[in-house]
Amino acid sequence: MERAREIALAADSPVAATTVNNLAVYATFAAEFPRTAELYDEAMRLAERYGDASAIRFIRGNRIWIDFMLGRWDLALESANAFIAECEAGLRMLAAGRTADAEVELERAVAFYRSVDASACLAQIESALAGAQSASA
Repeated sequence: MERAREIALAADSPVAATTVNNLAVYATFAAEFPRTAELYDEAMRLAERYGDASAIRFIRGNRIWIDFMLGRWDLALESANAFIAECEAGLRMLAAGRTADAEVELERAVAFYRSVDASACLAQIESALAGAQSASA
């Protein structure tokens, strides 16, 4: 994957953003969360450089999770709220569909739980489950 990144960057290819995003996922699997965050930052810069709206949205969703994992609770909740508000306004992610929205809703539910708002947490989990079920139908 590192070689693919080198090739994409050398060719000035828009696929570089997706490649770096995939490297961030690999870092996540290795539990290298600070590295994951760095790679998502790089992927976001590349996606913005190439004007790849779909990749920008996808990476934004992924960054919420890594902010959550790194203990950036307030940032994760703020980002999740903005992401979900866009979803509710009809700006659904085309590439990943409703399942990505459901993932962010679950991350927001945990942030609500952390803030001791059990009713908001439960409502968010129910919303995420409903969204995931409708995506699989």
